[in-house]
Amino acid sequence: MTDMLFLSILNVSFSCGLIVIVLILFSSFLDKRYAAKWKCLIWIFIAVRLLLPFNTETVRYAVNFITKNVYTVQHDAVASGEGKETAAPRRLVIELPSTISTPIASQDVDDQVLTPIDIMKFIWLTGTLGFLGVHIGSYLYYKKQLIKHSVPVKNIAQNRYIFKQIAKLYKELQIDHKRKIPVRQSSISDSPMIIGFFNPSLILPKADYEKEELYFILKHEMIHLKRCDVCQKFLLVAANALHWFNPLIWFMRREAFVDIELSCDERVVLGEDYDTKKVYTEILYATLYKKRNRNLLISTQFSGNTKIMKKRFRNLL
Repeated sequence: MTDMLFLSILNVSFSCGLIVIVLILFSSFLDKRYAAKWKCLIWIFIAVRLLLPFNTETVRYAVNFITKNVYTVQHDAVASGEGKETAAPRRLVIELPSTISTPIASQDVDDQVLTPIDIMKFIWLTGTLGFLGVHIGSYLYYKKQLIKHSVPVKNIAQNRYIFKQIAKLYKELQIDHKRKIPVRQSSISDSPMIIGFFNPSLILPKADYEKEELYFILKHEMIHLKRCDVCQKFLLVAANALHWFNPLIWFMRREAFVDIELSCDERVVLGEDYDTKKVYTEILYATLYKKRNRNLLISTQFSGNTKIMKKRFRNLL
C-alpha cells in the first residue's frame, strides 16, 4: 500500500514538473498577455495536485486492499464460530515429533530485508519532515519574536489615520468586517507584513510614514488579507515539502510567491492612472534602502530583494 502511494507521489511530481517547464518556457508570453492572478491560480492548482497524488489505479488498489482485509476479518470471524452457537466439536490430539514442531528461524529472514524502495521511502519521509520542521519552526519562532517585540497600535489621535484608512479599505475591498485584524508596531520588523493563519496580525515597522505611503502599504496588506495569501503560501510550502526532491517544485514555489506579490500590486493600482502607479513604484523602491527582514516564507512582505522588486516595477509600469 505504501509502495503504491510513494510511486504515485513520484509520478505526480514528474508530470507536474513537466507543466512547470512549459510555464517557464512561456513565462514571458504569459506575463505580457495575462494578469499575474491567472498564473497564481495555475500555481495553486498544481500545488493541490501535488498534495493529492492519487490516480484511479491508486484508488482501485486501496479499495481492493481494504476490501480484502475486511473480507479476511469476516471470514476468520465466521470460521472461528463468532456469533453462532455450535456444538463443541470433538477434539483430536496428535503428538508431533519435536523436529517437526520446532519453527525454522530462517523463514522470516527475507521479510526483514530492506528493499531499495524502502530506503527511498525512508529518505523521502526524512526530507519531508525535515523541510516542514525547519520552515514551520522558523515561522513560529519569528512570529513569537515579532509579537514579543511589538506593541498594539491604539486608536488614539496620532494613529487615527491608520484606523480610518483600514475602515475605508474594508469597505472598498469588500472584506468581511468579522475579520478584524489587530495592528501592531514592531521594533524588529523592517517591512510591513501580515502574519498568522487563524488570527492574522498586521505588523508595521516603527517608522514615520507619509499619509500617501501609508495608504498604499495598508491597501497592499489588506488585499493579502482578503485573498488569504498566507494560506496560499503555506499550501505551496507544503507541496514543496512533499516533493522536496524535485528542483522544479522549488522553482515553482519561488515563482508562485513572486506572482502572488505581482497580483497584489496589480490590484492595488487597478483603475489608477500612470502617475499613481509611479508613486506606488517609488514607495516600493524606497524599501530597497532599508534592511530587509529574514526570508520568512509563510507570511506576506511589502518589500523583496532587488531582482524581485525590479520585476514588480516592470509589471506595474
